[in-house]
Amino acid sequence: MITEREKIFVAVTVVLLAVLAYFFFASSQAPYSRQEKGFGSFGRMHPGGERFFKSLGLTSEQQMMLEQNRNKHREISGILFAQTNEKREAIRQELQKEQLNKGKILQLATELKAIQAQIVDEKISGMLEVRKIVTPAQFNQFISQAQAGPGRFFKGRQDREKDLF
Repeated sequence: MITEREKIFVAVTVVLLAVLAYFFFASSQAPYSRQEKGFGSFGRMHPGGERFFKSLGLTSEQQMMLEQNRNKHREISGILFAQTNEKREAIRQELQKEQLNKGKILQLATELKAIQAQIVDEKISGMLEVRKIVTPAQFNQFISQAQAGPGRFFKGRQDREKDLF
């Protein structure tokens, strides 16, 4: 005869297996991968982004050039952000050492500031390239729509001022 304890054990085991099966099948059926053509965090353009760019009335050539520009600058920005993280971690490690080396910390801080300046330069360079690709009217519309939006186009956060960089 099955005891109460065995019934509880079987019930818990079934629930755990169901949860594991759910996560296994849910993760293997991700709708998009970064390898797919497009934009956004999952390799595709955010639905609002499609409307944003369609409202500009871009030609297919302009769309292609903007996509190439975006991919190029994302790659460069990714490298620069990785370098900033490395420098921050190096500073953190230096600060945690028993023997504080102020010269090394200041050197790392200077290198971090130089990388951050490169990030700003890259943002400006990207905006200048966008300006070359689109017409002045499209660029003005691009700027006004980006500033009116949720702030993700330039800042990524709503609590910052909405300007170009």
